[in-house]
Amino acid sequence: MPRWPRVNVQAYQLDAARRALAANIVSAAITSAALRAQIDTTERLVTLANDQARDAARRYALGAVSHADQLSSQQSAASVSASLPGLRQQWQSTRHALAVLLGRTPDAAPDDLELAALHLPEQVPVVVPSELLRAPRHPGRRRGPESRRRCRRGHRADVSEPFAKRVDGTRRL
Repeated sequence: MPRWPRVNVQAYQLDAARRALAANIVSAAITSAALRAQIDTTERLVTLANDQARDAARRYALGAVSHADQLSSQQSAASVSASLPGLRQQWQSTRHALAVLLGRTPDAAPDDLELAALHLPEQVPVVVPSELLRAPRHPGRRRGPESRRRCRRGHRADVSEPFAKRVDGTRRL
């Protein structure tokens, strides 16, 4: 067997690994930035909820609100603040994973990106490349039991079959 096909496969595998690593790094960096923004927002909400609970306690002491309203505002403040530890844990885990993906120790993770500074490109491709549409699928997955039986017996299915034209001229996939 010639040696060059194996080298090509290894080169493609290395390229795929590099692309997967880059995608994972980008995903972790964006997730970390989103979690940091969510933590900041939640901390502001906790501050507001605590202020509202204090105001409700003062109004209850003055007789302006019922005891149920005061307890409700305290419960709301406690509920919002209870979500912070989980968010912080997710953020720390994401930063740890990002540091490992970059080949660093967790304490040397990069600073978070500013989420507002991230922008999508003006034009995002929305068309599937035509080569992918022409790629034959596994013959056993295409049709019913007869096609799968032929595949198991070693018969080669007709690759052009799923792209055959119908009587009305349209293509079926």
